[in-house]
Amino acid sequence: MDEDAPPRKMSKPDTFFKQNHDAVLEKCRETLAKYGISGNFETSTNLDTVPNEVIVALVCAKLTYKHIYKIVLAFLGLEEDEGDYDQFRRSAKRIKEDATKIRKTKDEYPVFFAKNCV
Repeated sequence: MDEDAPPRKMSKPDTFFKQNHDAVLEKCRETLAKYGISGNFETSTNLDTVPNEVIVALVCAKLTYKHIYKIVLAFLGLEEDEGDYDQFRRSAKRIKEDATKIRKTKDEYPVFFAKNCV
């Protein structure tokens, strides 16, 4: 990022997330716990290793992809990167679409999804 560039103007959702960071993360921990998923993603070290179940659970909680991205980064202790966000959003949309297809065809999938997904 260019140090001389003016700071990026934050959108309302970004501002909300920043001001309510701890409350949002706690709510997401509760949501993930509801589905039997650890909020610490102990085995995850980057965005590529976050389990699909985590993404689906957060989508089921009706969060935006941007908020899901920020939440996952916060849990992993990583910095935000717009290029990573674009890739993450595409992956999250694909995961959601795949999960929705599975539910519609009543194929096997984790219990939390079968009972609670979008």
